[in-house]
Amino acid sequence: MIKKLLLMFSLVLYSAIASAALYKWVDEKGNTHYTSTPPPESAVHDREVIGKQGRVIKTLQGKMTAEEKAAYEQKMLEEEQAAKAREEQEKNDRTLLISYTSVSDIEEKREEKLKALDEYIESLEHARNRAGEEYDELLSQAITQEREGKVPSEKHKADMRSAKREFDTAEADLANARIERKELEKRFIDDISRFKELKGIKQ
Repeated sequence: MIKKLLLMFSLVLYSAIASAALYKWVDEKGNTHYTSTPPPESAVHDREVIGKQGRVIKTLQGKMTAEEKAAYEQKMLEEEQAAKAREEQEKNDRTLLISYTSVSDIEEKREEKLKALDEYIESLEHARNRAGEEYDELLSQAITQEREGKVPSEKHKADMRSAKREFDTAEADLANARIERKELEKRFIDDISRFKELKGIKQ
């Protein structure tokens, strides 16, 4: 029985090859098909067109799967990000070489910027401490008045809120300035390292 089926299939296959092009394609379940008509557009695998001589004369690309599409889009995104990173690096390198002639120039600029930032941080610390002391004093006065059975005035309460806002603002600015200082130090370390690399200076 099996031999008869194989023989019939061979005859059909030979007949199709002899008469016209034959299409070989694989469905989503992995089953291979041979048809004399083009496979469905939904076929996700590549399709082969077999000529009259039984040879593959053309390969038709199958429909892209969702996974293939996502992978290709991710690849495009990574390539775009890499290109932007290279462009940014080249721009930074040009700026670095134009701005400085030696490592000592970079170190001098670093000390200048750090000094200015340290002075700014110091001023913020003074502002925070002043606001904190003022708020603590106003708060202490309000508590004393409450103990004496008195109600703090609206002006007193407004002064307390104002002092607290000044303290919170100075505290936030101080935290940001300290982060900026760390980032500035790192940026100059990276600039010095990159400058040496571009100039061929040994560490």
